[in-house]
Amino acid sequence: MNLKRCTTNIQKRYRALQAMRRQRLVYLRQRSAIITIQNRFRALSLMKRERSTYLRLLQAFKTIQMRYRAYRKCTEQRKQYLLLKDATIKIQQRFRAIVEMRKERQWYLQKRAATLVIQRRFRAQQMMIQER
Repeated sequence: MNLKRCTTNIQKRYRALQAMRRQRLVYLRQRSAIITIQNRFRALSLMKRERSTYLRLLQAFKTIQMRYRAYRKCTEQRKQYLLLKDATIKIQQRFRAIVEMRKERQWYLQKRAATLVIQRRFRAQQMMIQER
């Protein structure tokens, strides 16, 4: 009877050990599954934060790029405007100089004509005086 009880006790403990090992195996699988789920959740959460940061940086980059291109275009247009302005000023200066030159020439020709008339009359008067 003692042998039977010992055998039963050993079998009971062996079955309990087997059940404990199965239970531990189930626990370890569940723990592994939970850790995997947590890692994926954390990775997904991190991915969402990183994507949000990336999208903000992308938008900032696009804004900076757009403003830089607008600045560069404005600078280019300003340079073209200044070149056109300088050309216009030179054309106006030359035109005004030509107008002034024509006016001066007209004045010169008028004075020359008057001088020639005065000289002709003076010489004519001198000749008349000499012929008398």
